Amino acid sequence: MRHYKLFVIGLLLMAACKKTDYLTDGGTHDPKTPLSVHEYLEQHPYKMFDSVLTIIDHYQLQEELDQTGTVFAPTDYSVREYMLLRRTEKRMKDENAVYTMDSLFSELTADSVRQYLFSEKLPVSSFKDEQPHLYDNAAGISCAVKKELHTGDGVNEWSSYPVYYLYYIKIRGDLDAPGVTPPLGEEDISVLCQTTGIETKSGNGPLLHVLNNRHVFARF
Repeated sequence: MRHYKLFVIGLLLMAACKKTDYLTDGGTHDPKTPLSVHEYLEQHPYKMFDSVLTIIDHYQLQEELDQTGTVFAPTDYSVREYMLLRRTEKRMKDENAVYTMDSLFSELTADSVRQYLFSEKLPVSSFKDEQPHLYDNAAGISCAVKKELHTGDGVNEWSSYPVYYLYYIKIRGDLDAPGVTPPLGEEDISVLCQTTGIETKSGNGPLLHVLNNRHVFARF
């Protein structure tokens, strides 16, 4: 199983003041926001979701986004990685090929976004063990989510509580079994969340997790 390891300083700061699922690059804050998911992403101070919102709006998924249970949001870095990958692939046939948002829209469907949406609310605290738990996302694709205890990088100096990271797992073939080498090309891909547990609409909306920037949109 491949793990993308992006250890943001804010992950080390979580729970320094109180026990909470909320992780962010700014330290420990109130996990609740009165904003909807769309509004929260739109108003991000560093504009890390503008391309993501362009895709969401293109497929007219605003309402679906704000009525689901949990959102694992990719960032614009992930969209950029996807577009660079597709441009590289196209340039193997045509060295002058370009890849634009219109190219992306011509190739992908709304399910490219729906794979990040889940009907269930999935806070870190809902997982009682560190095993992968299977779920179907809104695109109807089986995937898994798991938490993992983190003890490195001096994390215990910042928190008196156990610190768990959350992973979205893209299943390729069957779910990888511990200690068993999967067939070549069927290794599951685990994507670390850099932020977890944002409770939108003051806790009455979807739970928002943010995937790390090394994730490749739609491809994983």
